[in-house]
Amino acid sequence: MTDITKRKTLTLPRMSRKELTAGLIFLAVYIFALPVLVPLIGKSVFPKAESASLTAVYYLISFIAVLVIFKRYLLLNFRRLTRAPSRVFFTLVLSIAAYFVFTLAVSLFVSMFNGSVNPNDAGIAEEAVTGRRAILASAILLGPLVEETLFRGAIFGTLVKKNRFLAYAVSYLVFASYHLWQYALADFSPALLLNLLDYLPASLALGICFEKSGTVWAPMFLHAAINAAALLTV
Repeated sequence: MTDITKRKTLTLPRMSRKELTAGLIFLAVYIFALPVLVPLIGKSVFPKAESASLTAVYYLISFIAVLVIFKRYLLLNFRRLTRAPSRVFFTLVLSIAAYFVFTLAVSLFVSMFNGSVNPNDAGIAEEAVTGRRAILASAILLGPLVEETLFRGAIFGTLVKKNRFLAYAVSYLVFASYHLWQYALADFSPALLLNLLDYLPASLALGICFEKSGTVWAPMFLHAAINAAALLTV
């Protein structure tokens, strides 16, 4: 069992120490600094700027930063993608199926506790009404590349070499907390802890997709598909 786990882990492209260090620093900036600074500066310079436009700016800045920091890593992963497109395709199909199964299981569990509406989802839905193009660009084009490089590439890809359970657990907790920490600071309620489970199906499916495909581009595509499907209901 140990040998099989090691072989699976070794198929994942590795980040250089420089990429990982810079990436983890930017991850902190991405989670804690930019979500505060972009609206603050944006509103002071452009008072009439819509929230959806500021969200797009946030993701655009992050997109550029990730391309600069992880250029070598992303190209390495892209070569993996082009060498085995059929494997990536079938991994995506299986990961989508896994995502729906996980979603059903989590939904059934949450329904027992009368869970509240996820405030992040509600915020995105509200932004989509006034700035649909900006939200579509953020959620489908920019966000998946940024978040999969950081959450799956940097966190999951580093930890999975040591412990697969830890890789899934930590990448999920950071991924889920990233979406909700501002709401917890503004008005914490126990329901927010239950909302963390909303991100478990995607996090598990994205981790599986990355691990089984051997390229971070596969979970990027899956992430984009999940976001696109969610926005279709808005």
